[in-house]
Amino acid sequence: MIITIARQSGCSGKQVGQLLAEHYHIPLYDKDALIDMAQKTGLYESIPNFFSETPVNSLLYSIAAGYGEYDALQVPVHALQNLIGEQDCVVIGRCSNYAFQNRPDSIRIFLSADRDVRVQNLENWKKISKRKAERLLADTDNNRKEFHKYYTNQIWGQAEYYDLCLNISSLGVEGTARVIEAYIAEKHLEK
Repeated sequence: MIITIARQSGCSGKQVGQLLAEHYHIPLYDKDALIDMAQKTGLYESIPNFFSETPVNSLLYSIAAGYGEYDALQVPVHALQNLIGEQDCVVIGRCSNYAFQNRPDSIRIFLSADRDVRVQNLENWKKISKRKAERLLADTDNNRKEFHKYYTNQIWGQAEYYDLCLNISSLGVEGTARVIEAYIAEKHLEK
């Protein structure tokens, strides 16, 4: 089973992912873990912008990126499937919902939250002012939207590309993890 978590900035996606990884005794792969794995295998050097989630929104970028034998829509599939293969895990971001969309045991999650909750979370986590948190939230969400569109040709956060879309504002981190666990149990995907 692979659980993919896409999320708006400030939605506690990594915390939800950690709870799920602990519950199912499977690894969690976030940005840092994926970059580390890619560097160890030599894959990072060929597609560093994908792993670092560099904003991509221009024709000039697509020409300069030069993915060799891969077009942009193949990059997430190639990168993540080469690193993760068939193992059970939780993956945060990196177009993982797209990369594993054909895997029968995938659970593709999108997390959102009310704007004030997200801003408050960023203020607390980053130790920054409300104004800086609002700017960071807007910039991060815009970058994720452009990144996802570039590598998948899909609209980031649109429900049809996910199995579950949850607002953590009313559920909290633990409640959100429990809802996902209930969904997985209902689908009979636990091993």
